[in-house]
Amino acid sequence: KLGGGPAAKAGGVGAVRDAALAEALEGARTRALAQAAMVLGEATSPDDLTRLIEKAAESAGAPIWCVYPKGKTSPLPEATVRAAMHAAGYVDTKVASVSEAMTAARFSPRA
Repeated sequence: KLGGGPAAKAGGVGAVRDAALAEALEGARTRALAQAAMVLGEATSPDDLTRLIEKAAESAGAPIWCVYPKGKTSPLPEATVRAAMHAAGYVDTKVASVSEAMTAARFSPRA
């Protein structure tokens, strides 16, 4: 769903705690953000989101997949994710369900 794979590596930021996401990323993750086709990070707090945005600057303008908890009781609501990403100069381009607990939103640098 996220578009990553052996030919399109996801530059990982931080740990992946969601089992379904870890399984989907097996063999498709790299720490070399400058060569990554996309940047992917699991954010469960505002601090995680800030770190993801800061680390994404190491990529060559790759889109960012922000994976965050679903639901009304999420410690990182969708509105917070979108506001932070928009303030950092990104626009949201796609949303995908990751697991029962997590969702993902893709953001691309504003042209």
